[in-house]
Amino acid sequence: MKKVLFTVIAMVFAVSVMASQEDTVKQLLPDSNLKASVFTLTAADIAAVQAALGSKAPVRAEYQIYVSKTGAVVIEEQMGKWGIIKSAVLIDAVTKKFKSLAIISMSEKRGAPVKSEAFIKQFAGKGTADTYDIGNGIRAISGATISSRAMVITVKRALKIYELFTAAAKK
Repeated sequence: MKKVLFTVIAMVFAVSVMASQEDTVKQLLPDSNLKASVFTLTAADIAAVQAALGSKAPVRAEYQIYVSKTGAVVIEEQMGKWGIIKSAVLIDAVTKKFKSLAIISMSEKRGAPVKSEAFIKQFAGKGTADTYDIGNGIRAISGATISSRAMVITVKRALKIYELFTAAAKK
């Protein structure tokens, strides 16, 4: 009985998370058809993303990308201090630069201010060729430095993933 109840709860949670993700994508990218492309990275792609991050930060083998005429949303996950921060990063289709970001889910106890417009605006217009980090163009949220750093990694990784995705689509 417990197993069945747990399975039902897990399924309800998965559906609510998915609806939340779709709502977030629709909010960021109104002209999206809400059909995500699954982009699978090669070993060379993973190495390129890690090089762009300047670290061995984890890079998944697959990413969900929602594409429209105006831009794309890359679904990203990065470990914060207390758990995974799941985000939707909006990238402009023409400039291939950061446009906006929305947090889908997080369990940070003190990291909630990374959701603020003031924090997110710091990434405006950033691209893969730009140099930025905490203390170098990005001000961390006091008391939420790890969450702030997680968001920098999220944005950098999403931009590089989108760059690789568009390059692969041209082939």
